[in-house]
Amino acid sequence: MLRVTDGRGLTICQQLVTIHDHMPELEVRLPERESHGAGGGAATVSVTQLMHPPQKRAVQAFQNAVRLSSAGKYEDALNELEKAIRISPDFGAAHTNLAAQYFRVGRFEEPIAESSRAIQIGGPDPRNLCNLATAQARLHRFAEAEKSARIGAAAGFRLSQGEPDPRLDSGE
Repeated sequence: MLRVTDGRGLTICQQLVTIHDHMPELEVRLPERESHGAGGGAATVSVTQLMHPPQKRAVQAFQNAVRLSSAGKYEDALNELEKAIRISPDFGAAHTNLAAQYFRVGRFEEPIAESSRAIQIGGPDPRNLCNLATAQARLHRFAEAEKSARIGAAAGFRLSQGEPDPRLDSGE
């Protein structure tokens, strides 16, 4: 049995899954966290994320990328994020940030693959769906962009007027 609870102990999700023969129950308590803008503050964790947490070296590369990006060194941030993903391929936050960094250097095909991979790892997160819709629209794939934006809106993302900025994941 997999049970996911929020910071107050309320059950968010409970599902019968086989995790390990010697571990009949697994409970995940998600800490409450502040809202990070339009995407809201809801924390989601997939089974993939639970089973494949990022290695320490991948987290270090991710943190280096955040610092480099803040300093405007986007190409260097790209390299660090690619390194993080080589070390831990299922590091969803690294895929999210890699998509956003590609936007910053004017590349629009790659964010589709990175946002799609982040969605595959962590589920339909509004931030990744926004990145996906933005990349699709930039490449004039308007029908796909509309579909991604609608799914993102249903998942909690609200588009503001104008083109949304690529969304970063803080890694928290």
